Amino acid sequence: LTCSDVTSTSATLRWAPNVHPHHPVSLYQVCSVHNAPGAACHADRAEDDLWVTASASEVDGGMLTRTVEGLIPGQRYTLQVRAVNTFGHGEAAGTDVKMLCDVPGPPSQPVSEPGGAPRTMLLSWKEPPEQPGAEVTEYVLEMRKHGSSEWDAVHRGRSDTQCLVGDLDHFTMFHFRVRARNELGWSEWSDESMEASPPALAPEPPLVVSCRTTHSTATLRWHNQSSVSGYEVQQLKEAGSAME
Repeated sequence: LTCSDVTSTSATLRWAPNVHPHHPVSLYQVCSVHNAPGAACHADRAEDDLWVTASASEVDGGMLTRTVEGLIPGQRYTLQVRAVNTFGHGEAAGTDVKMLCDVPGPPSQPVSEPGGAPRTMLLSWKEPPEQPGAEVTEYVLEMRKHGSSEWDAVHRGRSDTQCLVGDLDHFTMFHFRVRARNELGWSEWSDESMEASPPALAPEPPLVVSCRTTHSTATLRWHNQSSVSGYEVQQLKEAGSAME
């Protein structure tokens, strides 16, 4: 059994067909076992449910081939082939292979964490699958206001997977997307998320610093507050009467 044409997500197996004069092989089965660091099991003890029937192709010289797909970039696998006839399956032949590295997969969709302060949102996302030897070195988070097609970069970070975005309009819908980079290039953009910025909170009571009165007027002075759009002044004509 040999392995060739290794890419970041696939590898092609090549083997000589089994020949039995009385009980010919009816099919072949292929198994791929991910040799993750610290894994307790090994491919030579692969469970039966990991084996899939292979539709092998015959090539020059009578050899058979099968391309195994859907593997994870940068990871190590043990690929096996076994023959099956009317009496069951035979011993498996196996080979170890390491997948090539690739640009990262897209990170997960960025989501807003609850309990944000006014005019801010804390966005977080999950990193793409790990590729040993080609780790993520940077993330970029972009934002656009709902109804606009213009994206703005609001965060660049080496390894952190969250970002506090500030100076937002109150209770406004925003779209967010994120992508990752390693030494081989940029990933695709993540799925977009749409999040609403927190509503404005009621302001604290103004701090009155002076009140000057005449027989018919009263002049109040107080400290101005940021993010306040207006003030309302009420007067109480007599004790116990309603405010105006």
